[in-house]
Amino acid sequence: KLDKPYSPSLAKLLADYYDSRNAGAWSNKAKVGNLKRLTSAIAYLEENGLHALDDLEKHIDSLHSSIDKVKSTLDANKKRSKELRSWLSYAEQFKRFKPLYDELNAIKWKSEREQFKAGHESELRQFYMARRRLSDGIHTADWQHELATLERENNAAYAKYKVLHSELTKLLDVKYCVDRALSAREDEGRETRLLTNSF
Repeated sequence: KLDKPYSPSLAKLLADYYDSRNAGAWSNKAKVGNLKRLTSAIAYLEENGLHALDDLEKHIDSLHSSIDKVKSTLDANKKRSKELRSWLSYAEQFKRFKPLYDELNAIKWKSEREQFKAGHESELRQFYMARRRLSDGIHTADWQHELATLERENNAAYAKYKVLHSELTKLLDVKYCVDRALSAREDEGRETRLLTNSF
């Protein structure tokens, strides 16, 4: 099977890139490191059926869009969790200051009421604010249940994000090596054409 002109396989381009790195490598350790990276990259490409530059670019695009989806799930969950936590905090505030509010309402004399209000102004203000924010009622158990579910989803989404991100980093590294090898081939081609028209 013939390769299309000027479209060598990714494995060949990677081998070219690491050959040129090895040519300039100072030590055996560096050469062994290069060989390990080359072997690992080629194994990954084989596993995922990535043979041409086009395959690689499509795979990178697909990873980017998967990462964007996971990120938007994480963002939405974070926003909802923040909302639930604030309701839980208002519910706690409501419960804490409700006895004071009841006590105020039990006072019949206006002057005594005013005095009580002045003495507990800050607590009562917090109670009224909590009551206003909880206009749809207090559903502590439901909120806690939803929060726990969101946290589980978040942990799973974050684990998925880390895997995708690590895969993308690996592929972008492969893409960098391949781009360098292609650019070296183009330079060689230009030099060859300048020096001679025959091969």
